[in-house]
Amino acid sequence: MSTLKKLVRGIAVTAAALALALTSTVSSNAEPDTRAVMDVQKVDGASAQAYGHIINNNSGMCLAVPGGSTQEGLGLIQWGCGGWEDHYWQLEPWDVNGVRHYQIRNARSQQCLAVPGNSQERGVQVIQWGCGQFPDHFWRVIPAGGKSQLKNFGTGQCLAIPGASKVQGERVIQWPCGTFPDHYWR
Repeated sequence: MSTLKKLVRGIAVTAAALALALTSTVSSNAEPDTRAVMDVQKVDGASAQAYGHIINNNSGMCLAVPGGSTQEGLGLIQWGCGGWEDHYWQLEPWDVNGVRHYQIRNARSQQCLAVPGNSQERGVQVIQWGCGQFPDHFWRVIPAGGKSQLKNFGTGQCLAIPGASKVQGERVIQWPCGTFPDHYWR
């Protein structure tokens, strides 16, 4: 084989390995992500919304962090809305594969709403995790007449309350999106 062919082949192999390394993503608990490669861009010129409550339309309760904890990986709950800092969230706009999504950041912990390990399991409790460019850290807001569904990019499932519970302290989960009353937030 000629030197030129060896050089071209070496460059091609190196480029392929580099492309693979650069496009690999890691989910929020360091397990490999099995979904397609994401093109993630922070939206230029768009500022994050002010902090506010995320209220379940069915229960009237807020998305909250138990006890105002800053522990990474802690499961999130619904709780009667109040002035506690852990009841406030900010939507930061991002474009993911050309579609507007948001990272949802807690005011107290400064961590993002996430799905543990980008789990595809329905009913898994959502968590707070240090914000990063992981598939499970991006949520699409789908408007529906004064309320919205929050659909996770990584899992394709919606933020929900198990069994449409109105119990304070109930887990907040992901569930395949549907027209269930607990799938709507405001």
